[in-house]
Amino acid sequence: MATSPWRNYATFQPSTRRPAAPNVQESAGFLSRIFLFWVKPLMQQAHKQQLNASDVWPLRHSIRADTILERFKAPLQQHKNSLPKAFARVFWFQFVLTGLAMLVSMLCNLVGPMALNRVVTALSDTSGEEEKRVTTAAQWVGLVFAAQVVQALADCYTGLQNEVTAIQCICLLKTLLFRKMMKLSASSRKKKSTGELTNMYTADCESLVRTALVVHQMWLIPLQIVVASYMLVRVLSVAAFAGIAVIVLMLWLNHLVSKRMHSLQREVRREKDKRMKKVTEAFKAVSIVKLNAWENPITARISAARETELHALLKMRIMTSLSIVLLWGMPVFVSIAAFGTFSAVLHRDLTPAIVFTSLALFLLIQAPLRSITFIVSMAIQCSVALERISSFLSMAELKESNVITIHDPLARKYVAKDVIVAVANALQISSDFWLSRWSNDATTLGKAAANTNAHTAYRLGVYAILGLLAALMVFGRTVLITIYGIRAARNLFDHMTYSLMHAPMRFFDANPIGRVLTRYGGDVAAVDVQIPFMFGTLAANVFSVGCSLATAAFLIRWKGFLLVPVIAVYLAVGSFYISPARELQRLSKTTLSPVLTHMSESVDGASVVRAFGQVQRFFQTSSAKLDANHKIWYAQVYVTQWFSLRIQLVGSLLLLVVTSSLVFLHRQLNVAMIGLAFSYSLKIAANLEGIIRSLTRIETVMISPERMQEYIDIEQEAPYRIPMMDPPAQLEWPTTGSIVFDKVSFRYKEGGALVLRNLSFSVNGGQKIGVVGRTGAGKSSLTMALFRISKLASGRVLIDGVDVATIGLKTLREKLSIIPQSPVLFKGSLRAYLDLFDEFTDDQLWESIREVGLAERVAEDESKLLMLVEENGENFSVGERQMLCMARTLLRHARIVVFDEATAAIDHETDQKLQRVIRTAFAKSTVLTIAHRLDTILDSDRILVLDKGRLVEFASPAELVGKDQGHFLELMREGGYLDTFKQLQETKMASIA
Repeated sequence: MATSPWRNYATFQPSTRRPAAPNVQESAGFLSRIFLFWVKPLMQQAHKQQLNASDVWPLRHSIRADTILERFKAPLQQHKNSLPKAFARVFWFQFVLTGLAMLVSMLCNLVGPMALNRVVTALSDTSGEEEKRVTTAAQWVGLVFAAQVVQALADCYTGLQNEVTAIQCICLLKTLLFRKMMKLSASSRKKKSTGELTNMYTADCESLVRTALVVHQMWLIPLQIVVASYMLVRVLSVAAFAGIAVIVLMLWLNHLVSKRMHSLQREVRREKDKRMKKVTEAFKAVSIVKLNAWENPITARISAARETELHALLKMRIMTSLSIVLLWGMPVFVSIAAFGTFSAVLHRDLTPAIVFTSLALFLLIQAPLRSITFIVSMAIQCSVALERISSFLSMAELKESNVITIHDPLARKYVAKDVIVAVANALQISSDFWLSRWSNDATTLGKAAANTNAHTAYRLGVYAILGLLAALMVFGRTVLITIYGIRAARNLFDHMTYSLMHAPMRFFDANPIGRVLTRYGGDVAAVDVQIPFMFGTLAANVFSVGCSLATAAFLIRWKGFLLVPVIAVYLAVGSFYISPARELQRLSKTTLSPVLTHMSESVDGASVVRAFGQVQRFFQTSSAKLDANHKIWYAQVYVTQWFSLRIQLVGSLLLLVVTSSLVFLHRQLNVAMIGLAFSYSLKIAANLEGIIRSLTRIETVMISPERMQEYIDIEQEAPYRIPMMDPPAQLEWPTTGSIVFDKVSFRYKEGGALVLRNLSFSVNGGQKIGVVGRTGAGKSSLTMALFRISKLASGRVLIDGVDVATIGLKTLREKLSIIPQSPVLFKGSLRAYLDLFDEFTDDQLWESIREVGLAERVAEDESKLLMLVEENGENFSVGERQMLCMARTLLRHARIVVFDEATAAIDHETDQKLQRVIRTAFAKSTVLTIAHRLDTILDSDRILVLDKGRLVEFASPAELVGKDQGHFLELMREGGYLDTFKQLQETKMASIA
């Protein structure tokens, strides 16, 4: 059998590949790989110039899409497409190594509280030799510094391995999803809208990967809590169990909150899917929306869905805030229980060594407990996402035997929030200072006075009040951030939607729908969740570092100048990192957009791709686009870890300077204050990194509102209404429907080629005009000029003597009606489709439905006018959709109606129905029919013939056919319509006789 030329069909000829840039990682030395020196040249280049994708190292072969898919084929088959089991089999060795590295990091983290205890104990023991005590303290300071360095290296290794594994996981997920989307059966495809598929391809995949990044935390957190609790028992004796009991109680309360969060997360996902469906529907049919002046009702539908989503998000964020407060307040309640029992029940002295060692250990419990909310939230999202993806991957596919191919024989800043953050930190510090005073009472007041019940109750009461106030401030901060964040997100979303709805059509011609949907997907998600969270984290870290440094500088006095060079190095590293981070984030967004565009367009045209036998070529294109995006992600991973490693080392150096200064000045300082400063210094490294990370993430994630703002600021169409120029409503303009084109030249964009050239003609009111011409003659462009889809290059269009350029677009378009070749039906009730503005009674709707012959079809549905119209009107045939579009047009009683090749995709019987309705229902209207088949316009009053944007003939059909030669006559001969025309003329003559 001969091979069809369609089998090798390609839109573009393959271009010659340029030689790939060498991967410098493979040639880097041992130390360069450990300390990531080889990353620096790329970062330096980002400071000198704007980075291009070609400047970034090529992606390693082992993490390319096709390689990853091949690696997972056998595991997926063996484990019956179970994604978790397949991931575990392929990545088990990396998981083991990263788990060991994280264990080393955790153990290094435990050195801090041990060193704090030893240092404070040594310095407070006045009975021993001073030199020996100072030496012991200095040795522990050195050990802490060494542990911090080892921890930095372990964290760097963990971060690299986790992120590279994440790249491979998300690459596999997106590849599997895309291939499944292209093979879905018709029944399966109806169950999933394009918006749902886009959400699954972006948000759900990211949820799974984010959870994979913290999978080791699920066992490390309990282990760290157990080890820290054991150390607490060693320090506080049985009093530690009182604190542990409070921990258990608080965790149980947090569990109840988490269960509620789980259900709310599902609700947020559902509402987001509904919103994305409406957005996708609107922008896939944006030309129809504009031609019918539906911008306002469609925007209202989207905004209503958005409000429901934001309401669900608000409830979710409130529960998250409650969870955060429970975990934030836990150390306070634990301290009250433990210290109260230790002092009031056991009658033991609270010494500085005991208090600050306990505080440091409570911090080691508090940090992982705080992250439990985040991890639980991610696990919940992962569970929901995995359920959705697994369900989707198990949906029915189209069998190969059923595919008939053509060759087949068949930001805003929130001052109030910052104030609350400052107050919360001040209260936290106040409670710590209060503890330092309490622990020093045994020395200053004597043991008897310090251990009286009244004294203990007083100290506990003040500490509890300060701690509770701090927890309330934290709750106020999170709630306030949530409220302001949602308000800002709502404003950005509404303004962007309004601007896009009123953008000229040339904007959508230049920007594919995938690019627009990216704004409504990832960018909106960033504004909804990430930005408020990051601003809150940044504020908390800034105040924490500021208070810690101020305390340390106050205590070490003149030695505070030693902090200056360390802070200068910190600022230098941070500023050096920000530029490449920003550049790579920009490239990441730039390379992600083609991935989403290709996915969206491929899925919408899947049937055509299968018919041409081009599925494999589309698979290859998808893999190539994924690789291009993941190459940038890979570079981001290494640049981020370069920064993280150096910031941790700078933090270790800062800790060394502060603690060694405290040891050197121990004679001049209160031992309790040394313990307080030491405990704060242990937090500085993490908070310093948190500041730069937050700043960088804010700067990169702020690209999302900037991208939304770009769409807000895009060029807008002419005014929707012009009150001073629009004909008054009571005049019912137009009254006759006459049309005059006066020397009209038209182009779709500035500087583009003219598609209509000096076009002049006039149509009397009520006339039926057929518009014909070859492909590219300008038939549809005539309609676009009439509806003012673009500005005229020259000339003017008059309707009933009114220049349409002088009136508002809505005033013009709502007075015209158009029935396109491919009618668009939005999901919702039939009534809502027919009457978007809720202007007509049920009787009027039924009358229009009867006129187009669909009364029985609608009446047989139990919901009648409220029957559901599925996405794209999939529950109606093409002919029925066209007739419903006609019914909607009948309701408007428009004086001018345009049929833009409306019969091109329907059968002959439906075409005959359509023609009867046109002749009867639109008898008094001016009708312009752009013909696909010439037999549909042979009974028109006149025929307007276009060629290359110029008017070449304009007369009655009889006059044009009666010529010896002409454009229309040639078209009639080529189509074989001359006999049909003769029969029509004979029928007319017979009826007259």
